[in-house]
Amino acid sequence: MVSSRLAWIVSSLLCAGVGCNLVTGLSDLKLDESGGAGGTGGSGGSTTTVGGSTGTVSTTDDGCSDGSKNGLETGRDCGGPNCAPCPLDEGCKLGSDCESGICRGPEAEKKCFAAVKIAAGNAHACAILADSTVHCWGANAHGQLGKSGGGVSSIPVEVSIAGAIEVTVGGPAEEPEKGHTCVRTQNNAVWCWGAGESGQLGNGGNSDVSDPVEVAGLGPVTNVSAGSLTTCIRKMAGTIACWGSSARGEINEALTDSNVPEDLAKPMAATSVTLGDHHVCALLPDSSVACWGANERGQSASTAGDIVGVNGVEFPVPVSNSQLALGQDFSCALSDKLFCWGDNTDGALAGASGSDLELTPVEIALSGAVRIAAGKDGDTSPDNLGGPTGGHACAITDNGTVMCWGNNRKGQLGNGSTSEKEITPVNVNTLEGGTQSDATGATDIALGAEFSCAVTTKGGVVCWGRNDRGQAGQSTQMDVVTTPQKVVWP
Repeated sequence: MVSSRLAWIVSSLLCAGVGCNLVTGLSDLKLDESGGAGGTGGSGGSTTTVGGSTGTVSTTDDGCSDGSKNGLETGRDCGGPNCAPCPLDEGCKLGSDCESGICRGPEAEKKCFAAVKIAAGNAHACAILADSTVHCWGANAHGQLGKSGGGVSSIPVEVSIAGAIEVTVGGPAEEPEKGHTCVRTQNNAVWCWGAGESGQLGNGGNSDVSDPVEVAGLGPVTNVSAGSLTTCIRKMAGTIACWGSSARGEINEALTDSNVPEDLAKPMAATSVTLGDHHVCALLPDSSVACWGANERGQSASTAGDIVGVNGVEFPVPVSNSQLALGQDFSCALSDKLFCWGDNTDGALAGASGSDLELTPVEIALSGAVRIAAGKDGDTSPDNLGGPTGGHACAITDNGTVMCWGNNRKGQLGNGSTSEKEITPVNVNTLEGGTQSDATGATDIALGAEFSCAVTTKGGVVCWGRNDRGQAGQSTQMDVVTTPQKVVWP
């Protein structure tokens, strides 16, 4: 037995100077409840080797300063699974060391990072971290994760692009494996990769690309949005350009595709542009919304019809709008109030009047919403003869709570169930591994085809819902995740 002074010195050598780092070579040591080496009958401490010498390390009250993963830890995480995780920017060895769950950097310099933005599409999702790197997970049949080889990745893959400040994810709901990804960078350029057969990458070609390619000839861009097979941007001057499929009138009334950016025939000074599955909406300076493209469910206009011409319909929403969210075949606008219109078969309009279709904006009874997101149906089963319709929606409220409604057949509402649908907003059960009441909430949210993801205020990423292609970011591909789970980072 060594003196308490020597024990303190050895303990300090193990954890001092490495912040919250796991001490290399000690993470698998096991101690029994008395502090002895597991199974050896020892007591009062563990015997270990540091730098070739053997010594005894005392177990303190917090169980963390012994540098061993022994189940007794209650303090900061120096290797113990029960230790408090490290805050952002602290040193780490594993994601489990960080309250965000994200540990990155060269081996000797790893630290805890935060996610800042999230995007979700058909069956893949992407996040931007605080270091402006992009990481994607889920389906990769067309290189939409930024890597070649197809297949899926249930954990995030880093994309070879730097300086990202905005990310958007697209793909047609009727083809779950297909998708593309675009990013706006700090110099206000746009880069895209993934499926490209309709020209949705804007690079002048019609082939899939797994490495990011810059879209040429845009000038400074202030926002980018990806739809089913189409991508649109808002230029610094307020005009809109799009590329990709125009089969539903997304780009032009001639319904001709374009594999390079095409300015809209009717220029308008938009403040933002957002795409749904096959329709487009823009916020205008006069507090109105202009929509065009597919309209069979009233998602683009106040009259039913197959296609609405580019910029052909403008209708006012009774508040000054600040956000748009477009789902499968419905649309929402949010400012101090929330309004939605279009398809309501899945309750995506929060019940509305009970009708399956709402041609004019209806107010959603949800107070305090500060961010809105809309998702897709994703049901491609043979018995769904009409193809995917409807979807779900979620909002972050001013206290960080996440509320969701609509289609819930894959648990995408996050309330622990797989009900057919919920026509009134329900609380997402858990964020950051605790109950909603004791979690710190969400700062960003994105919805895909029957799954949902959010960035928490601790900088972590959680996902829930459909996970058959790894889109919920878990280490295994289970079919359904009914409550938020932290994305597992490599």
